[in-house]
Amino acid sequence: MSWEHELTLYLLLGTFGISLLLPGLTGMFKPSTGLVWLVAEETDARSHLRGLNAMMGALALFACIDLVRFRLLVIAIGV
Repeated sequence: MSWEHELTLYLLLGTFGISLLLPGLTGMFKPSTGLVWLVAEETDARSHLRGLNAMMGALALFACIDLVRFRLLVIAIGV
């Protein structure tokens, strides 16, 4: 893989990870998410959605450690 492609993948994975991790983590400490468009009105469903966002963001940032070793994780995130 060329360095341009590797840099682009690192930047996109990092941006994706931060864009999911930060709102997921900050949403866990707020009493409500304040999202009107969210279909799930129950607290359990909102907590589940925040947890999934934070988990996907953490996995994307974790894959940035070594792209070659975590190739299957990068493919799974892309799918």
